[in-house]
Amino acid sequence: MKKAFLFLASLTTLFAADIDFNAAYFRPDSGEIRDIYGEHWFLTEAKITQELYEMLNIWGGVGYTYANGKSIGEGDRTRMQIVPLTLGLKLKADHTVMGVTTGTAIGAGMRYFFLKINNHSDEVAQKVTRNGPGAIVEVSNAHYFTDVFHIDYYLNYSFRTFGIPRSKPYIETSPVAVGGLTVGGGLGFRF
Repeated sequence: MKKAFLFLASLTTLFAADIDFNAAYFRPDSGEIRDIYGEHWFLTEAKITQELYEMLNIWGGVGYTYANGKSIGEGDRTRMQIVPLTLGLKLKADHTVMGVTTGTAIGAGMRYFFLKINNHSDEVAQKVTRNGPGAIVEVSNAHYFTDVFHIDYYLNYSFRTFGIPRSKPYIETSPVAVGGLTVGGGLGFRF
């Protein structure tokens, strides 16, 4: 992951690029996941947006979130970790009002999820790891107060469902939906 981000960062020497460091609120789409791990998760992300042609931008990022919870029924401890990698395209329009440039963007792309679940129960798999592609749509705004520094905020929705984890035959489990709604913001730099 580190090499992929460094590769994306090296592209900034070719065109104007924004690098953002964000903190966000993540709400899983699955009601069952919210029942086990809670409704409110903290997500951190690093993103890079690179201008390709006029309003068209390529955007990539890496994030991390986790939550601790208790299984439904027995109340056994469990922990879920999610690392999403994003690559997509954005249409971005810049406009200036009262000396402050604002960049508004809408984008869509692929979000590749890495999932790890640790369970403290003999009834289900102790460790579950999955990975696979999903999708994301995002709307964002960035306010450029100088030529270099800006603040940004965004709203996105991602989706991906993994198959049913292994368990004892008498235990009911369901697919693991790792997508959801994210609202966040942060600081960025334009190079």
